[in-house]
Amino acid sequence: DVTNMHYRSCLKNVYTSDDGESHLWSTPDGFVFYENGDKCYLIAYRGTSTDIILPTDCNGKNYELYYYSMSDVNFVDGYLYIPSSVTKIYSRAFYYNDTLLVVEGGESVTQIDGEAFAYCTELLSFTFGAGLTGINKIGTTAFKECTRLYDVINHSSVALTKGEFVAYYAIEVVSDATVTESNIHFTDDGFIFYLYGDMCYLIGYVGDGDDAIKGQLTLPTHFGGMGYSVYSKAIREKNG
Repeated sequence: DVTNMHYRSCLKNVYTSDDGESHLWSTPDGFVFYENGDKCYLIAYRGTSTDIILPTDCNGKNYELYYYSMSDVNFVDGYLYIPSSVTKIYSRAFYYNDTLLVVEGGESVTQIDGEAFAYCTELLSFTFGAGLTGINKIGTTAFKECTRLYDVINHSSVALTKGEFVAYYAIEVVSDATVTESNIHFTDDGFIFYLYGDMCYLIGYVGDGDDAIKGQLTLPTHFGGMGYSVYSKAIREKNG
């Protein structure tokens, strides 16, 4: 029922038999776009790759990440780079995606709507790009329940403060345009570290070794030659 307001809020166009060709098309690797004139929206991913790389553009145009477009995508390695062709992230684009760990790039994103990343409970690191020019460009619930967003990299002109708003859970807000990569690091055996300057924290574990399953996990002696602190709830997944 296209008269239903819930559905109409997500539809970009409605076609009857006389309306001509659809504006939907897919890339060879499974990204689904809606294109109409100079506007383009990524609306879904239907591919099978375990290495999710967003398209560099939409037929030469910039594009926006639409409602629920990435919410059911399985980011096997937990990583996503947002290319400079992406200009907006709609509400619930990544809603309840618990496979997303690190988001980099996004320098041309000018708007992140409310609930865009809501309930991405495993999200550890996010880069706020230079395209964000005001606090009103980030929805108040954009990162709702992202209680592990420890690494906030801020290239925007928005003043983000540790312990407030989207940086409420941040270990540190890094406002340095030269820092272009996440401060989150993964060891081969599944430990997750936050490393910035002289701060080094063990913040998580995603390994699946037999010792972990038996509750006999042995922590690393160091990370990169440095001592470290074990952060709150770092090993919660394995020891309950």
